[in-house]
Amino acid sequence: MRIGMQICDALEGAHALQIVHRDLKPANVTLLMTGRYLVKVLDFGIARSLAANGTKMTQTGSTFGTPAFLPPEVALGENFDARADLYSLGCILYLMLTGRLPFIAASVQEMLSMHIMQPPVPMDGVPAELAAVVMPSTPVWGWRER
Repeated sequence: MRIGMQICDALEGAHALQIVHRDLKPANVTLLMTGRYLVKVLDFGIARSLAANGTKMTQTGSTFGTPAFLPPEVALGENFDARADLYSLGCILYLMLTGRLPFIAASVQEMLSMHIMQPPVPMDGVPAELAAVVMPSTPVWGWRER
């Protein structure tokens, strides 16, 4: 929980500056041992500014990110906002709590389709209160209605 909360703090800071990470994944989160765990979110290399004067860094329809953690709207090459990072964080938390990815697929296309079209497998063995944080009662896959 402490690791997840620190990732949230890092995202809150980036989002306050209207920056979306766009490739949040375990490899971009590091733990520093400084007497206590200190979490750092790394690699804002494909981050995008959502500021009114921010320039668009990618072409319309292009997809950047890591398929196992990619939000549906990004997978579709559509407009996105800071909630895209929260979806990726949900995938990271799912992995941390269950030891497996929310979706397992044989190909990148199948993985992206799963993010777009279906809910992940329920989080067996995870306390209901904690699972509710990662998999809220309002399904993410209804993201078009947001």
